[in-house]
Amino acid sequence: MLHILWLIIKLILILLGIVLAFLLLAVFSLLFCPLCYQGRGKKEENLLWGQGRISWLLGAVAVQAEYDNKAKVSYSVRILGVKASAYRKFLNKLRRKKKKQTVPEVKIAEKKIPAPQAGIESVKDTQTISKEKRPRVKEERKEQRDRRSRLADKIQKFSGIPGRIWQRLGNLRCTFKKFCDKIRQTKDFFQDERIKAVIRLVLCQTKRLFGHIRPRKIEGRICFGTGDPAWTGQILGVLGVAYPLYRDSVAIIPDFENSILEGYLFIKGRIYGWFLLRIGLELYRNPDLKAMIQKKRKAK
Repeated sequence: MLHILWLIIKLILILLGIVLAFLLLAVFSLLFCPLCYQGRGKKEENLLWGQGRISWLLGAVAVQAEYDNKAKVSYSVRILGVKASAYRKFLNKLRRKKKKQTVPEVKIAEKKIPAPQAGIESVKDTQTISKEKRPRVKEERKEQRDRRSRLADKIQKFSGIPGRIWQRLGNLRCTFKKFCDKIRQTKDFFQDERIKAVIRLVLCQTKRLFGHIRPRKIEGRICFGTGDPAWTGQILGVLGVAYPLYRDSVAIIPDFENSILEGYLFIKGRIYGWFLLRIGLELYRNPDLKAMIQKKRKAK
């Protein structure tokens, strides 16, 4: 008896160990297996093409989308290198095999609908004829009452115009006062030292997040021009601000004479789950952020 109980306990422990191992594997995959992304784009005279791909678990799960100005948008989802549509077709085949069971035919007895009687139809015809021959005195009285009520409504509307105008002016004054109070409250809210510290923290974490998810590889060649040398120079100055991102990997060629946009671009990067978890924990543990949330709740 004790031997059987020990075997049962051993099996339960083995199953719990397997479940725990799968949970740990899933957590480590989410935290330490990167989410990779890459994109390609090409622009020529009559061609505009783009492709984006997101993969996880070393490409075991991948989502790809493609755009072409001729074939429009197409996308595909692959699991272990096989399209998701193939899995769907396989499941549909299994369902069809289960539904192919023979069903016995059941004969339904036809119910006879009784024929309408001639006497009832004649009575209905006489009733409709009598309704048509009724006098229209009630209708004329109703029209007169409607005319009087319309006239009274118009007089009441015209007499109430000054009151409505005064009421709307009062509502406008109250709305403007509420708007000014809201601006004053917002100004006092952002002048608090803790709120300023939270804003600095959020900006710092956003900068770190952008530095983590930014593309690690950029290649391309872009030739652009607006036809106006002034506009082309301004766009070139804006692109120069982002020079630390692409540096010498992307060749930018301005054309100050023609209106043109041609070239190709390739980007590639990755995102780790542990980094997102770290930023989330730092924000959650920040006392200034907790105080701001509590203050906002009290204000509501």
